[in-house]
Amino acid sequence: MMANAGVTATVTPEIECNMGHGFPAISRLMKAGIRPNIGVDTCIAVGADQFTAMRFALGATRAQANASQLEAGENPWELELTARDVLAMATVEGARALGQEDRTGSLVPGKQADVILVDATHISMIPLIDPVAALVQHASRSTVTDVFAAGRRVKCGGQLVDVNLADIQRSPHVAAAAVMERSGVDNSWKPKLPA
Repeated sequence: MMANAGVTATVTPEIECNMGHGFPAISRLMKAGIRPNIGVDTCIAVGADQFTAMRFALGATRAQANASQLEAGENPWELELTARDVLAMATVEGARALGQEDRTGSLVPGKQADVILVDATHISMIPLIDPVAALVQHASRSTVTDVFAAGRRVKCGGQLVDVNLADIQRSPHVAAAAVMERSGVDNSWKPKLPA
C-alpha cells in the first residue's frame, strides 16, 4: 500500500538497534518497492552522525540476511545491500523524502552545491580501493575536511566557518537541564520495567 501510494520511509538504524526496536526494515521496504532513506533519531542516546547511520544500515541489514542463511545451513555468499545502495539512501533518497530531489541529494548541474570533501589520505580511508565503499564503511566526521551547503563553505580545513563553538556547546546542556528539571527527572532515573 505504501509503495502504491508513493510513500517514502525513513529508517534510523542506530537507535532502532540500540533501543530494541529490532532490525531496521530496510530489506522489507526494498522488497515492497520502497527505497528508504537513512536518518538519525534520539541524538541524546546515540550520535547524530550520518556516517555511523550508514554503517549501521549496512551492517544490520547484512547481519539480518546472513543470519537467515546461516540458520538454513547456507553460507551467505551474496550481499543483497551494497555500499552504493546505502549511500543513495543517505543522499538522494533523503532529498526525495523531503520533496527536494530537484534541488539537492545528488551532484547534477543545476542543483545546489551541497558537498562534502573527504580526506582520502586519512589513515582510516586507506587503502582506497572503492571510493563509495570507503565513504560508507570508513569515513567519519574527522575525515571531512570541507563542507559546502548550497555552495557556501561552512567547514574549511576541518574547522567550522563563522561559528561560535562555545555557544553551540553550551546551548544543548542548558536545554537538556531545563527539560530534565521540568519533567522531574534526574540522572539516576531508570524506566520502570513491567512486572
